[in-house]
Amino acid sequence: MKSPVEPKRDALIIFWQWARRHPLAAWLALALIINAGGLCLLRNNPLSSWAVTLWLGSLVALVVASSVGEVSISSLHVRAWARRFWSGPVVLEFLAIFAITLLGFTLRVTALDHYPPMMHGDEGEMGILALGILNGTQPLSPFSTAFLSHPTMFYFWQALSMAFFGRNEVGLRMLSVITGVLSIPLLYLLMRLGFGRLAGLVSVFLLAVSHLHIHYSRLAINNIQSSTAALLVVLLLAAARAKGSSLLYTLAGLTAGYSIYFYFGSRAIPLIGGVLLIFLWRERRAEGKDLLLFALAGWLAISPLLLHYVEHLSPLLERMQEVYLFSPRNIQHTLGQMGGEGSRLDILRWQLLRNLRFFLDYGDASAFYLRDLPVFDLGTVLLFWVGMGLALAKPFRFGHAALLVWFWIALTLGGVLTNDAPNAPRLLMAVPAVFAFGGLFVARLFSLCERLFRPTSQILLASFLLLLGVFVFKVNYDRYFVEYAQKAPGMIFLTMAREMRRESRGYRIYLLGAPHLYAGHGVLRFIAPDAEKVDCLEVEDCLSLQPGDKGVIFFIVPQRLEELKIIRARYPQGEYGEAYDNYGRLLYATYRLPPESLAHLEG
Repeated sequence: MKSPVEPKRDALIIFWQWARRHPLAAWLALALIINAGGLCLLRNNPLSSWAVTLWLGSLVALVVASSVGEVSISSLHVRAWARRFWSGPVVLEFLAIFAITLLGFTLRVTALDHYPPMMHGDEGEMGILALGILNGTQPLSPFSTAFLSHPTMFYFWQALSMAFFGRNEVGLRMLSVITGVLSIPLLYLLMRLGFGRLAGLVSVFLLAVSHLHIHYSRLAINNIQSSTAALLVVLLLAAARAKGSSLLYTLAGLTAGYSIYFYFGSRAIPLIGGVLLIFLWRERRAEGKDLLLFALAGWLAISPLLLHYVEHLSPLLERMQEVYLFSPRNIQHTLGQMGGEGSRLDILRWQLLRNLRFFLDYGDASAFYLRDLPVFDLGTVLLFWVGMGLALAKPFRFGHAALLVWFWIALTLGGVLTNDAPNAPRLLMAVPAVFAFGGLFVARLFSLCERLFRPTSQILLASFLLLLGVFVFKVNYDRYFVEYAQKAPGMIFLTMAREMRRESRGYRIYLLGAPHLYAGHGVLRFIAPDAEKVDCLEVEDCLSLQPGDKGVIFFIVPQRLEELKIIRARYPQGEYGEAYDNYGRLLYATYRLPPESLAHLEG
């Protein structure tokens, strides 16, 4: 008679034998089981650390499943890679990319503590949430939503950035710097794989010096992460096509799914990946297994956030309605911008033209940059549009198709179908493709000259490109570090917050800012968290001062400067000060009452 343990042991033996015969299916089953367990824990307790652990475990199991039979590294492989790397051309190629990446990093990180000279309220709000995570005072699940319904995973990355680089604006913004710089080698790998070294070098130089890309790599918002994620998905699919690797298809799916944790516009990335995957399947470069792995990877990556959306659907729908072009409010708003009546087709046509002008001579209509500063220089514009034409001439080549699908889906979902176009944060996913088209054109031009003309013509063309590179660099540098420095809007928030931070130990803050500015503004709270700030909705509310160990500073916006007369009449012994922007326009005024002046007054 068998003991009760023997049937269980036999079942385990049978399962183990099946798993050894079918390792892919076994690891996939394990990934799904672990993921389901994590979702159950997450539903019962959104703050469960075990749920996060199981989610990560399911992703690891899926990566292992897709790498079965693929990953094999021997000492012979290592020695072959080393010999290839130290060959002359490869070393020069590496040094060139390293130099351009270093240039891009320098342009993005230099003087990060005081440039850009503004800080948007969204940066402050996100920074406050990240600080709460870092300090342990803000219990947040990485799989939920918070400020303006943005997914909270991004704030955990910002908290990690501040843990390494400081709990200030530098630490907060460094995450975007790193993510923006990372796009430089990624774009090179994509262009090198599809179009050669020259296309890669030209593309990444244009990206490295682009003032638009530099600016958004210096802001502590989640747009540059979505742009880099879109680039990474296209790169992984291109590499999967070249290598025939199921692991790369899985990594592409994980990236596409994980990108949803960043900006709302990231929802275009799975669509970009899906369209390209179908293209590869029709080319017979991707098998049914690869499509399954891509979809399953995306599902496992995003499933915890989808669970949150199922239980909290209204914030997601409200945000979509807020920006969707054809919501009733936005239809009326857009018709007002058009200056008259029109059909939905007229609105679409108008939106398309405005968004295309973004890639010609328009600025950024969002509140994060400048409307009157063209986002692309003339050289980049010419290279982009000619490169786009070359790709459209042969759209079914995979390299061309990848760039076209990437650009047009990002343009349509991020620009044409959203309000207040052209909006750079929403269009940022399409921006690396602009530089890729430019690199494509230059590579084709050199190839044509090589076939038709003597080598001297290539030397002349190389000299012209060198001059063009100098021109592109100078225009972008001047636009960002000279013109924008002079025109930068919104300086009042960061300038005022820094003064509040300096004076927080010795003074209480009374703010006469309503209805334009309140003490709860995100930048004031993030930069000067320890300052005692009080809103003076009416000046009379803040005139009953008491002596103490701290003095008082009144911060007064220009719209309420007349009320300073009332304060001065009550407390004539104060010190008056002013803060100006780069055009000499008044940002705000201050009226300082040191502690001794209050003590003397009361005495």
